Amino acid sequence: MIGALALALRAIWWRRGASAVVLVVAVFATGTAAAGPVFLQGASESILHDALTSAPATSAGTGAEVTKDATGRSGSSALEAAVTQAMTGSSLAGHFHRRVVSLEHTTQVLDPHGASLGRVTVVARDGVCGQVRMLTGRCIADAASTAGAGSGVDEVMVSAVDAQRLKWAAGQTITVASFRDVLTPAGSPSRQLLLVGTYLPVDSGGGYWFNDTRHYFGGDDRRVERAQHQPAADRTLEAAFVQPSAFAAVTASGSMQILVVEDLLLDPDSLTSARVPRLRKDLDAFAVRLRTADLNQGFC
Repeated sequence: MIGALALALRAIWWRRGASAVVLVVAVFATGTAAAGPVFLQGASESILHDALTSAPATSAGTGAEVTKDATGRSGSSALEAAVTQAMTGSSLAGHFHRRVVSLEHTTQVLDPHGASLGRVTVVARDGVCGQVRMLTGRCIADAASTAGAGSGVDEVMVSAVDAQRLKWAAGQTITVASFRDVLTPAGSPSRQLLLVGTYLPVDSGGGYWFNDTRHYFGGDDRRVERAQHQPAADRTLEAAFVQPSAFAAVTASGSMQILVVEDLLLDPDSLTSARVPRLRKDLDAFAVRLRTADLNQGFC
């Protein structure tokens, strides 16, 4: 029963289609009505609450994950507007009280000679500084706010695990491949970022991160890489966090994919057995509205 409840409230994913953003997985509640679990009117409130609070964050949340096929400057405004519109007139805003938006780009970290030090996902995520503990240095700031101090360079923070392995320290620059537009034929898409601190996530399994789908930290792949002593080029680093302004130098295209993510976090205290039927109905309507939204509009 609890497992099916988790499915019914799980994420909505958007993936890239041939030429447009296409919904490939709708709200899981649609196919599980016979099993019943999101409709726990007969269950006690404590069972319902326990089921929601013990489920993984992604299971108890509704997320929207999109990619952009259109060429254009990265940004999350089109997705945010579509989600807001899809929630209008429903009960969802009262249940999914927090919306976390991210921009993501997967690339390589390079050594001074241009060789790969491993794969990394560069991420700008709302409120990240409140969700990490800094072991060295400080959390990231917007480049515009540091320009007056003589920097003006986009900042990055990396995990303490990766910094220790790669012998990185706050104050040095790190180079990432394919993270800016090439403005001249001789130009390079690689880019230097100022390392300002090393972090540990406060709670990597907490609701804020949606880590079982985002894969920012840990995971079986990284454990296997460590156990097999994979060479640096084949390693997967933990997420490197930047401010959204760092994405302003990047134009999304077929060869430069920028992923825009919006995760909605469910408030378990907002849901009672009596409210479950409407929630299920509103989630179904939410999926339909997102499916028909023109999410490419505004991305060009």
